[in-house]
Amino acid sequence: MHNRRLVAAIAAKAWEPLAVALSRSESGGVPFAAVLVLCEACKVLACAPLLARHGLLLGLPLQRSLFAFGGPAVLLALTNLLFGYAVVRVGPVTYTVVHMAVSIIVTAVLARWLLKTCLAPTQWAAVGLLLLGASMCAAAPEETHSGVSATSAVEWQLGLLGTVVAALSLAMHLVWFEGASGAIQGTALQHLSSFAVWGLVANAAVLVTFEWRWLASRPLMLEWRTADLIAALTIAATDLTAVHVAAVHGSNAYSFARVVALIISSALAVCVLGVKLSVGVCCGAALVCVSTWLYKWAAGGGAAGAAPSSPTLLPSTTMLKVSLSTPPTLPSTLVQTRPSYKYLKVPTSDEASVIELGVVGIMQGPLAQGPKDG
Repeated sequence: MHNRRLVAAIAAKAWEPLAVALSRSESGGVPFAAVLVLCEACKVLACAPLLARHGLLLGLPLQRSLFAFGGPAVLLALTNLLFGYAVVRVGPVTYTVVHMAVSIIVTAVLARWLLKTCLAPTQWAAVGLLLLGASMCAAAPEETHSGVSATSAVEWQLGLLGTVVAALSLAMHLVWFEGASGAIQGTALQHLSSFAVWGLVANAAVLVTFEWRWLASRPLMLEWRTADLIAALTIAATDLTAVHVAAVHGSNAYSFARVVALIISSALAVCVLGVKLSVGVCCGAALVCVSTWLYKWAAGGGAAGAAPSSPTLLPSTTMLKVSLSTPPTLPSTLVQTRPSYKYLKVPTSDEASVIELGVVGIMQGPLAQGPKDG
């Protein structure tokens, strides 16, 4: 069952840029903001059982839920809007390659700066290769089957700008969501269900704000085309399967899925859309695939001499190694200094899984420097 969902994630990710390109390349139809509203509505519907069980806000106050999920939802809405704008100007392959490379680079920098995540030297080397691969694709436009550039030079540059801004927005969304949701109880799927609600609110606000004339003057149901419906369902399927694969198989598995999806998407672009890829685009795409795999391989501790990646910790967190043969108890040197919760990430004896202790206060005394023996 898990392998089927991994295959579904690869298929959805591979078809996503082509589905959006087909939806936006035709004249007429609904605004892309309406497509995104339908997409978020499908995700909310798919998460309805979780929402019914845990509530729209996962039992959180409105303000905290807005910070943890509402802010990232706005950034993802911006990312998807730029997706629809840029993919028809630079082509699905170039968009996918440049977006993947830039988003990984910016996420690595922001994670190092904001979350204090340590990167292995191999990962920094992979970041440099990603930048080189993205530059190769940006310098060599995709071409149609007739050998003519798909868009004018100005549209190409605007499309590249939209791609880069979309990647920046996605990176900020990922780092914000990881940092904020790390302190919230619940599984990844529960977080996704609450996030989908905020995503529906954000995209509906964008639609009402920028497309109110279309909403007021058009018969909405008559404007929808099959390509628009397929694009909305594909984006929703991509988001849902991505979260599930990352939660079940890990982020490395989904990075592998993205690489495979990029290869399949390039082949589909040639066969379905009749795109003729230049040598620069092919070389850049290959370099980005290898670099993405290398980056995640090093993140998993595969690089020689690289320390295994540790879980993301909140500031002032102390690592304690304990045995699970007896329940962990709070030391007497743990005192309350202010009424706020902190979390200790405590590895198990085999260092394979992690449990959390909700602790009031901060660590003082001998344990602040760590245990004296193993």
